[in-house]
Amino acid sequence: MNIIYRMFIHDFLYVLADQLIKKYNPCQIEPSSDGLVRCMDDIEICCNGCKHLRHNGCSVTALLCKLNLCREAEALDCNAHLLPKLHKAESIARHYSLLDFRASRQRIYKHLRKASTNLLGATGGTNELSIEQT
Repeated sequence: MNIIYRMFIHDFLYVLADQLIKKYNPCQIEPSSDGLVRCMDDIEICCNGCKHLRHNGCSVTALLCKLNLCREAEALDCNAHLLPKLHKAESIARHYSLLDFRASRQRIYKHLRKASTNLLGATGGTNELSIEQT
């Protein structure tokens, strides 16, 4: 499948997940009195320690991070309606090989390009159009 089409799917799923997270706030993220960002009853956020985490949130479009909730958040009754939507989006992303732990959009793109190049090299096919060529 065309890499550009896959990246379109990536971007669509990311925006969808981002809107759902902002609308429902399943992690109940809020600044704490000590100036740190915490979630659900003062639990440290999952992305704490990630190189992409900035004071105003994530600095990259990490799709897997948007689609997954921690066990504590998944267990909350108020998130029961949200989980099937996130799981469906995750299933689609997994089908198109768009998921990697804390991976930026750029990293996913590079991974797809490498996989495509390896596959094309083995089959003698032609290279797909890259984003830089458009």
